[in-house]
Formats: sequence, structure tokens, C-alpha cells
Amino acid sequence: MRQHRCCGPKTGFGGKLDKCGSVNMNVRRVVSAVTVLVVLCAVEAVAQQPQNVPHIAYVYPAGVRRGETIQVVVGGQRFRENATLLVSGEGLSAEVVEYKRPLTQKEFNDLRMRAQMLQQQKKTPEVIAELLEIRKKLMTFNRDQNPALAESLIVEITAAPDAPLGRHEIRVLTPVGLSNPVAFEVGVLPEYVEHEGYDFRNPGKNMDQGAIEVETPVVINGQTLPGDKDRYRFSAKKGQKLVIVAEARKL
Repeated sequence: MRQHRCCGPKTGFGGKLDKCGSVNMNVRRVVSAVTVLVVLCAVEAVAQQPQNVPHIAYVYPAGVRRGETIQVVVGGQRFRENATLLVSGEGLSAEVVEYKRPLTQKEFNDLRMRAQMLQQQKKTPEVIAELLEIRKKLMTFNRDQNPALAESLIVEITAAPDAPLGRHEIRVLTPVGLSNPVAFEVGVLPEYVEHEGYDFRNPGKNMDQGAIEVETPVVINGQTLPGDKDRYRFSAKKGQKLVIVAEARKL
């Protein structure tokens, strides 16, 4: 059985009802126009959102030991100075310490000109300090840098002594939207973090940095790029059974 609800003698748009449930053509046109406008606005918002929301490419290191505080680099794009970091689960807290973005070509040229001017001045402590700071910034400039990895957030993450073990998720929140989730793990083993960095100007330097001594059990955090080799040395006894678990794409 179909039920009808009588709306009264007039609609909110000024159109008259011929009888219950029947509106005139003017009302239908207004309703259709409003519907089309709402749909267009929704489509435009959906189309714009993926282009502006932050995106995380990597988190390094990708884990922390219970009861410790570490500094983490979150790399990606479309971050902002007022970005915040969200960590799923209890027992974890995060604070953004610094936002870094790549130099533009103009900024690079301006800094280089400034450095040339300072070279002509008397080498006072202030001039030397400014020169060192400029050179530090110029060394980070890379014309061929992947835009998806160009920006970074330096974050301090603290894991409480009773923080739940296992996998958590990290997201970046900006006024524009929420980023994709990236895995972040809490464990009980000591963690070693590789800090050597990658020399894009001389990839050959990354080939072999020598073996690094570690004590087991341990979680080793590292990044390997083209031309890069990482070597680790640890002690073991004859007949001892060792379990080595590698997580790469899983992270």
C-alpha cells in the first residue's frame, strides 16, 4: 500500500499544490537547479581533494622501542608548517618539531648570490656563521628530486612503557585533509638507526661504508637506495639458530 503525506497549500519555493503530492512546473525547475548545483559542488570537491591533501611516502625509522623517545622523519608531499601527526592506538604521542621543504630554483640562486657577496666581506664570526648556514642549505638542493619525497616533517614520537606492541598507523593532518596511513611498529628490542645519509652527487661513496657492529637481538632500521650497500657484523656461536626477519615493502 502506497502512503501519501499532504504538505499543505503552498511549498517553500512559492509554487502552488494542485493536490496532495502534486507540485507545479516552477517548483520542479527550482528543485532540479538546486540538485544540479549540489552535485556539481560535490564533484568539484572530490576532484580537488586528492590534489591538495598530504601524502606520506615513508616514515624513518618505522618503529620505536617501548618506553623510549625517538626522532622520526616523515617524508612526502603537500605537508604544511601547521601540520600535525596522528598515531593510532594508545600509549603513543607525537610532536612535530620541524617542517622542511625543498629550495626553489629562485631561492637557490638568491642564496648563492648572497654567499658570493659574503665572500667579499671581512670574515667576522657572524659572516662565517651565515656562510656555513647558506652552504648547508645549498647542499640540500637537488634539481632531480622526486616531488613525492621532497618535503619532510621531523617528529618526536614517545612510546609509553605499556604501549601496545605491534603495528600502529601514522597519518599527517593539515587544514586541507588527512593523509594516507603508514605503518609504525612498537617493539621491545633495542633499535639501531642508520644515520649515514645518501650522497646523490657521488653515488660511489655509498657503495661500501664498512661493516657496523651490532649486538643481537636487535632491530636494524636502514634505507637502501641505488648503489647503496649496508653491512652489519654480529657475534654468533657455532650451532646457534638465528631468526632474521626482513620487512621492506610491508612497511
